Amino acid sequence: MLKGIITSRTKASILVKLFLNPGNRAYLRELARSVIDRLGNLEAVYLTGDYAEGKDSGIIDIVLIGEIIKDQIDDVITKTERYIGRKIRPLVLDSKEFSMLKKRGSFGSVMKIWEKGESK
Repeated sequence: MLKGIITSRTKASILVKLFLNPGNRAYLRELARSVIDRLGNLEAVYLTGDYAEGKDSGIIDIVLIGEIIKDQIDDVITKTERYIGRKIRPLVLDSKEFSMLKKRGSFGSVMKIWEKGESK
């Protein structure tokens, strides 16, 4: 994902180091905000399936809640997959659909990654 946003390999390496340093959360929030703003009206992001259970199956299932710009999410997913070497399966739902499916147990494990208005 970083290669798609940051054109220089050196800059991407610096950003990776920022992810490893918890003292630099402000920079990470700015980076995340720029990606989130590109996607449309995103309300929340959840990790489901194997990765939510801590298993590296090579396929990352994410649920995006809100009104998402399809071309933008496709672009971000493609660039991120290339960068991390994993397949990402996004599912876009509105909050009612997500609540209903979560209540049914359709996702197995669920881990919230981000929610609009959440401060860290």
